[in-house]
Amino acid sequence: MPTLTLNTGDPARVTIRHEDGMWHLPSAAIRDSTTLPRPGVVDMDQPGDTSRFDPGYIHHFLSDGVVEVSVPRGEVTIAVEHGPEYFPARRRLDVRAGGAALTAIPERFADLGAKGWWSGDLHLHRPLADAELILRAENLNLGAFVTRWTGRTKAHQLKSPTPEGVPATAATLDLYAQAASWFAEVGSLR
Repeated sequence: MPTLTLNTGDPARVTIRHEDGMWHLPSAAIRDSTTLPRPGVVDMDQPGDTSRFDPGYIHHFLSDGVVEVSVPRGEVTIAVEHGPEYFPARRRLDVRAGGAALTAIPERFADLGAKGWWSGDLHLHRPLADAELILRAENLNLGAFVTRWTGRTKAHQLKSPTPEGVPATAATLDLYAQAASWFAEVGSLR
């Protein structure tokens, strides 16, 4: 299978979709493995998907700047995103037998950090091992990583989700309070 070499400049979120509707990721991709396909919800991420969720919610991966992906010959659609202050770079490319190379760098349209604003996501269900690349790829100053429920178990299926007598909502709020307190003490990536 040919290799697509993609240069994103900085770390970024990437999706690659072949003309046959299949998504392609590098074999060792850092991706959100906690999400589930959601059949019946506007056919999210299924081949032939015509919903507004394009590119896919569950088929993105993170690039640290340059990535190689095996893709079949034919046309691929590539989207590279770098957070809310950048326009996504969207490209179409015909990959031939010898492979292809492409540079797709999102264009910045705002610099809110220069005006004293901090960007953040206070609800990330991802492993802490992925935290640095996630924050850099999404251009975030701050991220609260919820490491509970990062698998496929629903909260109500846990044997003992909260201490005896404590409502589940209070325990959830306490989890956020602990995360906010930790980030206040530790600081941010930048």
